[in-house]
Formats: sequence, C-alpha cells, structure tokens
Amino acid sequence: MWRIYSPDRLGVRIKTTHEKLKYQLEKATAGKKSKFKIKSVSYIPESELINLTESIADDLYQKFQIAKAIEPLFHKRLAFKHEYEVRAVIYSTEKIAADLSLGINLDINPDDFIETVLIDPRANETYVRAFKYYLKEKLNFKGRVEKSQLYSQPNLIEII
Repeated sequence: MWRIYSPDRLGVRIKTTHEKLKYQLEKATAGKKSKFKIKSVSYIPESELINLTESIADDLYQKFQIAKAIEPLFHKRLAFKHEYEVRAVIYSTEKIAADLSLGINLDINPDDFIETVLIDPRANETYVRAFKYYLKEKLNFKGRVEKSQLYSQPNLIEII
C-alpha cells in the first residue's frame, strides 16, 4: 500500500490501538458538545453501497439524525478491502455555524496514543534521519520511529 498512498515516497504510518484511541477521544470530548464513533470500515459491493447511501439519504430527508448522517463514512467499495481501515469520526451534538473551516478542536497529546511512526520503506536515508531527528529531538516524541523494512532482503539462514 506504500506505492498507492505514498507515491512521493514521503508517507508515514502511525500505529495505535483501538483502546488507546477510544480512551483519548473519550477524555478529549468529555464535557464538550462533541461525540465520536470508532468503527471498522465495511467493504461492500458498489451496488449495495449505492442502495445503502440512497436509503440513508431518504431517511435523513425525513428526519435528520447526526448518527445516521455519519453512517456512510464507515462503508467503502469492495475494491478497497485490502486497507482493513478503522475510522474515527468526531461530530458536534449542536448546530454548527456556517463557517466549518475551524472544525472541532480536541486537546489530545499524540504521545498518549501513538505507539510507532513507520516511514515509507522507499524513502531515502537523508529524509529518514531528518524525520527521526525532528520527531525525537524537536517534538520529543516518545514512541518508536523507524523506516519500514517491507522491501528489505530477509536474513538468509544456512542449513548445514
């Protein structure tokens, strides 16, 4: 997937757990007029996806419910099944002003939930060293930062 989502060879992947992300979102939305939903994406045939989306649109036309409105965000076409994606959606429980450019601000420390930052295995070493330096020395990131070994040659074992 590096080739698909990191065509410039500068992509990174962050690793966390469902539990850590959920805990941080619970803490960050407590006492605020925001809620969240974390769910694995379901991958369905395109015709099913179209039918589902149209059905949700019809329901929303009758009566708008935010929980119903975010439901399409957890469905994708079968062609993307290889992603095994989990999504977190954060939404306001009150009417939002017309200017949505501000979004919803949540106070979350990345060190509290990001375990590993993995750098594109095709990235050049200068970029890798600079990225590691910036995260570790400048941002004081506590997790692991390394280059993916996906395309590395495995260690050979000699059997005598």
